[in-house]
Amino acid sequence: MAALSPLSAQPVQPSGGAAGPPATTPNAATPGAITPSDASPGPDQAITPAVTGAEATPPTPSGAGGAARQQTLTLKDLGANSPIRLLGTSGEGSLPFTVRRDEQVAGARLDLSYVYSPALVTEISHLTVLMNGHVLQSLPLPKDKASGQTASIAIPPELIGANNRILFRFIGHYTLGCEDPLNPNLWLVLSNSSALTLQLRRVTLANQLAFLPAPFYDAKDMQSLVLPFVFTSRPSPTTLQAAGVVSSWFGALASYKGATFPVSFDAVPNGNAVVLATNAEKPAGVPVPNIEGPTISVIPNPNNPEAKLLLVMGRTPEELGAAAATLALSSGTLSGPTQVVSAPVIPERQAYDAPRWLPMDRPVRFG
Repeated sequence: MAALSPLSAQPVQPSGGAAGPPATTPNAATPGAITPSDASPGPDQAITPAVTGAEATPPTPSGAGGAARQQTLTLKDLGANSPIRLLGTSGEGSLPFTVRRDEQVAGARLDLSYVYSPALVTEISHLTVLMNGHVLQSLPLPKDKASGQTASIAIPPELIGANNRILFRFIGHYTLGCEDPLNPNLWLVLSNSSALTLQLRRVTLANQLAFLPAPFYDAKDMQSLVLPFVFTSRPSPTTLQAAGVVSSWFGALASYKGATFPVSFDAVPNGNAVVLATNAEKPAGVPVPNIEGPTISVIPNPNNPEAKLLLVMGRTPEELGAAAATLALSSGTLSGPTQVVSAPVIPERQAYDAPRWLPMDRPVRFG
């Protein structure tokens, strides 16, 4: 499945015009070219990219915990496919991002690059950045830096949860007297190369089937899915067919984010992985328990206790197929660290019954 987009965020559409309450979905100006309007003296200088990646100083983790990793996401990764234009006396734009349930934010930083109208009155114009409704910082807009400015804002980890939204609020004025709120001199443009850097610490989940599809796939993960599959050195065609069922289920969950399923033979990767086993096919290095029927289990990865293995098992190839079908069709009924399941009753297929197939036998509402 090819990755179509790095995440599920909708493209931001910053708003302009009269002041109002923070909106989760801005509703006015659409991001586009950097010049806010044909009539405005828009910037002709290139925006200096925010400092990201190896050049950036990583946030400092707070407290002890599991293994940490750093993730850097540009505003483009978060959904802003073009520079974010904030217009008028009060313009707003926001972007969402999420954090996996098996990770916790230990530190965060937002590196911004932006340009703005040199006609703004510095004393009464500013850019305010909020995280989940909390003000992080109000940035002044001095005239001598209108052609390009950067800012690095530390974000307290306690402000970040599973579902988050960054809000940019621009307050602009070009005169101390009466003014036109739609004057072309009222603009600020945020580069979509600006970046959010997160220091993420792994949180070890319990061995619990009720968490499925997590941690093997987490809907809040903004990256494409990479989930290894582990086989014996010579997997049978029936085992490969069962693997196709399981991978198709995960691929459908990943949807437009994309999914990749690397294969290992008698070798367990360090991260989360899926293992398919029968009495005749038990991959080396995997502590496969005694198989008593079609079975699904979650166990710690022997190479990394913070990662998990999803065991799909059966005494025979037929039982393995039954376990794979149950996982794909009835995962919501599973609980505990391991469960012996029955072969699911699969109703006879009907024309156009595929979930993403447009039915041709009845009216369909387009919205």
